[in-house]
Amino acid sequence: MPRQDRWTTSLIILACSIAGMTWAAAQSLHAFSITAAAIATLALSVLAYELYANAHAQQPPVDLRQAARSNAMLMALAYGWGGAAMLAVYMLTHLHWRHGWQYGSGMLLIALGLYVLARKLADPSSASPRQMETSAHLALSQGIAASISLVILAASGKLQTPKDDWAANHIFVAGGLAIVVISFLAFATHRRLSR
Repeated sequence: MPRQDRWTTSLIILACSIAGMTWAAAQSLHAFSITAAAIATLALSVLAYELYANAHAQQPPVDLRQAARSNAMLMALAYGWGGAAMLAVYMLTHLHWRHGWQYGSGMLLIALGLYVLARKLADPSSASPRQMETSAHLALSQGIAASISLVILAASGKLQTPKDDWAANHIFVAGGLAIVVISFLAFATHRRLSR
């Protein structure tokens, strides 16, 4: 599938996931919400893997800056999905969680920052090798932090909460898993391309 088509397909899947989660929240259908969130995780993870594989399959291989740009765009997409899902669920349904708009807005702000970074990386003079190395290590740190956060969330028992933040937990888990996959593949891509 051409690269642009992969991104477009992923955007459509993520939009459907948000719509599905919003409908599930309105109907209090926990299992459907989990399924809709898992579809987003799967779509983002598949796209991350395709970008990773594509970076190495091309002859000559994709350069570090182009790979970093794609990974920044993918991370922006993951945070954007999480923010949009959070705002849709807590602003368009009967569910009430006072932190919903805060987390949703925060994730959208992070997505915007990553999008600006990706646009900046389109400029060939935008990043030095040292900056690219730092960026790769930041992605690795993000993946580790997200992994730890997911373990803490699972161990806390909050995933079984009867309160209205049950939908937020689905978003946190799905988005967290996607960020783990994207971050580790971004770091792996950097390591392979910088050899």
